[in-house]
Amino acid sequence: MKRQRIGLLALAAMILPAIFFAAQDETFKEKVSVVNVEIPVRVFHKGEPVTSLTRADFRLSEDKSPLPINGFELRRKKIRAQQITLATEEPGAVLPPRHFVLVFHIFEYTDAIEKAMAYFFANWLRPADHLLVIVNNRTQLLDGPVWQVQRRQILDSLLRQEAQRARQELEKFVLFAQKDLDQSRFFAIMDREADNNPGVVISFLQQSLNNWETFKKRYLLPDLGIFYSFAGYLEKVRAEKWVLMFYQAGAFPHLRLSGPMHQRLENYTSQMSSFGTAPASFADRINRQLDMLDSLNSFFPSEEVGRLLARAGATFHCFTSTLPRETLSEDVDYKLVSGDVVSSLREISARSGGELTSNQDLLSALHAIEEREDFYYMLTYEPPNPKKIGKVKVAVNHPEYKLFYDDNIRSDYIDDYLKKRGASDPAIQLRKLSFAARVLQLEIATFRRAKLDRATAGEQGRIEVALKVLDSSDKAVYDQRRALAVKESPAKLSVSFPWLQSGAYTIIVEVSDLLSGKSAMDALAVSIE
Repeated sequence: MKRQRIGLLALAAMILPAIFFAAQDETFKEKVSVVNVEIPVRVFHKGEPVTSLTRADFRLSEDKSPLPINGFELRRKKIRAQQITLATEEPGAVLPPRHFVLVFHIFEYTDAIEKAMAYFFANWLRPADHLLVIVNNRTQLLDGPVWQVQRRQILDSLLRQEAQRARQELEKFVLFAQKDLDQSRFFAIMDREADNNPGVVISFLQQSLNNWETFKKRYLLPDLGIFYSFAGYLEKVRAEKWVLMFYQAGAFPHLRLSGPMHQRLENYTSQMSSFGTAPASFADRINRQLDMLDSLNSFFPSEEVGRLLARAGATFHCFTSTLPRETLSEDVDYKLVSGDVVSSLREISARSGGELTSNQDLLSALHAIEEREDFYYMLTYEPPNPKKIGKVKVAVNHPEYKLFYDDNIRSDYIDDYLKKRGASDPAIQLRKLSFAARVLQLEIATFRRAKLDRATAGEQGRIEVALKVLDSSDKAVYDQRRALAVKESPAKLSVSFPWLQSGAYTIIVEVSDLLSGKSAMDALAVSIE
């Protein structure tokens, strides 16, 4: 019986071990402090890349000490290029594998996304290219000898499952937020309690603000840890690196400015302001709450994310779309609140040499960027003191040019971030997956555990294990899932398949932590003789 490990790995906490990727990529770049340091630098003038600079145009220093630039190279790439050779390559050289990262922040797997993925697999992704996929809070590496059709099938299934799960969660939240804006309840408060107790009005509005903060965290803002995760992965490889993000903007239920409830609140605060200092202070607080609910501002750290992408030398393209919603009532409406996030994603795209496209027609958006060429400079220098991590500064002889690079290129702040995040919010791990004598064995570790009831000592985790066995024609001959109560970590599991006949199979295993919502996936290709 032969078995072969398929490069399909899901890591829900987005902490990707460097050693795994080192084994997969012969061009893995080790981080050592005693050799030259590479700094990817992008240069723009009036929004357009500058490609005519030479080594003499750059100045480099570390901790304000000028240093010589030992290596200099202008790198260029295009997604659909059949052959773009660097100066160091021989004409006609075989196209090297590239690294793609697909990031999905979605609530609906639309026809547009499905068509875009079909085009991506048919026209962009080569068989030797590496593919890392992040769908909401799920991460999978579709790599190794997983043939092109299977990669697409796996992604299609993942997108459908995750979009459905995310939409169900969003709808539950929206229903909850709508109830907090119930018109009957509001007018009952205003008619019976508001005149004698302004605090009830403040509490009513504060609940909406609390809902807004929850909405931002869960459904609006991309997870910053995702960007740290794939940046940590990409910075360790030498290859073309492309990040494509598909962002769907949801809508938040809020008070309409022209609605009776909003007008009643404005009249209420206006009357309070004329009754003296104490009532006026309540009116000011309510007006501030209304201003926050009217503006619904959000913040996403574009500069921080842009620095991560600059460090990795990756190009970031983003495709945004909206989920339409119907008006709820004369008082409550859905408000598109993604403007600040989209502006941040646009800035991130521009800094990385990419582009943000707001278009429901994703195929047209893909066509628009596939021939776009990206340029950046790679500078190399030797640190004066390998043991001291200094801050780098790069400048050019043209003050009107804008430069984007990571001035902390020698710091391991990405690893520090991921370790800190992993310690505070551990991810479930699927380890030691093997198949021999028709028995599947695996270990499950680092799952969340909760205290048992008072009568029982100790802690217990809740794990769901899903097993699927596909034959050589991709037909499922086994597809089962089971929830388990687990006390010890790691938990060892064995499953016997004595009925499997001779042939080639793919065994896909997914484990889910029911307490944290995180999951991990791995697979084996086995041959039974």
